[in-house]
This record gives sequence, structure tokens and C-alpha cells, in this order.
Amino acid sequence: MNAGNHPPIELPYVLALDVCFDRHGICSDNWSVLYILDVPAVESLTIHSSTHVAIEGLTRIGRVYPHVQLFMLVNDSDYGDVGDTPVTLALNFISLLPDV
Repeated sequence: MNAGNHPPIELPYVLALDVCFDRHGICSDNWSVLYILDVPAVESLTIHSSTHVAIEGLTRIGRVYPHVQLFMLVNDSDYGDVGDTPVTLALNFISLLPDV
């Protein structure tokens, strides 16, 4: 799925979003769903991925989730982390979730 070819899909009443990405990271089509889904009211966001891939992917998208009060990152052993996340990237990531 190429997110650039799709207009955003607004889901204004979604309060919880649980997404699972495989270990191929942000280079695959995994993150296209977050590019095209506009979930302005989401309060609970759960992502199944490696920590590094999740932080890099969400930061690259750059969408702020102003109403998220609960963020969970499920880092199963299947995903594995391949490196450290730079401090600036982590700070940018934190700014995307201002109410957490």
C-alpha cells in the first residue's frame, strides 16, 4: 500500500487503536496504515513492534496524538531491537504524545 496515493481516512470515533507490525521495519508497507488513518479522538494506542522501529516510524510520520492517554509498546521477542534510539529522536517521539 502506498500511502501517498490515498487520501486520509478519518475515523473520528475510534477511541482505541491496536496495530501490529512485522519485523521488516519502516521500510516496508507496515507504516502506511498510520499515514492514511486519521484518528483524532484516539485515547489508547498500542503498537506491537520493536522499540526502535516504533519510535522511528511514528516520528517519521510526525502525526501528533493529542488525546492519547495510554500508549503501550508491545516489544515481543519476535521483533528484537537492533540498535539504540538517539536522544533527539526519542524526544521528538515523546512530543507526539503530549497527554501521556
